Amino acid sequence: MSTTLPDKIARAAMPVSRAYLRHFPVRRGKLLAWQYLVEPFVAWRRNEYVTQTAFGATMCGRTDELLQQYVYFFGVWEPQLTEWIMERLKPGHVFVDVGANAGYFTLLGSQLVGAGGRVVAVEASRSAMRDLQRNLAQNPTDNVRVVHAAVADGPGRVPFYRGPADNRGLSGMLPGPEHELEGEVATDSLPHLLTGDERRRTRLIKIDIEGAEVLAVRGMRPILESGHPDLEVLVEVDPARLRHQGMRAEEIFEIFATAGFTPYAIENDYSASGYVKHQFRRPRRLRDAKLVGETDVLFSRIDAVTL
Repeated sequence: MSTTLPDKIARAAMPVSRAYLRHFPVRRGKLLAWQYLVEPFVAWRRNEYVTQTAFGATMCGRTDELLQQYVYFFGVWEPQLTEWIMERLKPGHVFVDVGANAGYFTLLGSQLVGAGGRVVAVEASRSAMRDLQRNLAQNPTDNVRVVHAAVADGPGRVPFYRGPADNRGLSGMLPGPEHELEGEVATDSLPHLLTGDERRRTRLIKIDIEGAEVLAVRGMRPILESGHPDLEVLVEVDPARLRHQGMRAEEIFEIFATAGFTPYAIENDYSASGYVKHQFRRPRRLRDAKLVGETDVLFSRIDAVTL
């Protein structure tokens, strides 16, 4: 297929736009440039790339997929969560990335825990697994173990649906209007997917599996009860999606409360302004389980107003 003149111009503008958004020292004007030039005319043109993240890892991707687009232009995905993980993980820790997708947080964790630590990247999607393994191959990741499975409350098999092409992060065990059946995938509880040493040493678990979080949390009680004393668990909670399945977001909070954990909200702003004007805000304590919308909830044994 021939490349049109607008495509050629947009592709030529991509590295210039990326350099400006990432490295130009003055923030003023960047948001307007993104909103009126880069996002409408440049960002969504399909372009396969190899780039460096803000923390120095090499990632492959394409610019017409949301997560990979933001990594290309801004060097970061979910900057609030990225900064929190950089603060929390130390050399020698174990990090479990449930719903690893293309591997952004897996690569971040791999750098932070070092040779003496370990990252367990769990991913259910076959297509995301290919992206994950390709990105791991671009980096020194001998401390990463990849598990192809869906985390639930026990062993079994479930259908898995690939999300829309512009946002593969929406893939999961639930069908959606733009989802495509990818096939079946094996399920198991997280304690069964980890080794005994990994269970004991895990410092941080991130769970982002598009509506199956209740099942995953139900199955991880043994880790909550006998895991690392400083264990923290980050769970993406969407009350509306859970209600659609006949599940309750409150059940997640109840399980963690019984195990002695306190909930905190980590702000995640997916607008361009949240990337251009990023300023870290500490997780704030949640006083109840009544969430307004999708929220990244961090469960910690620390009891404070903010973490």
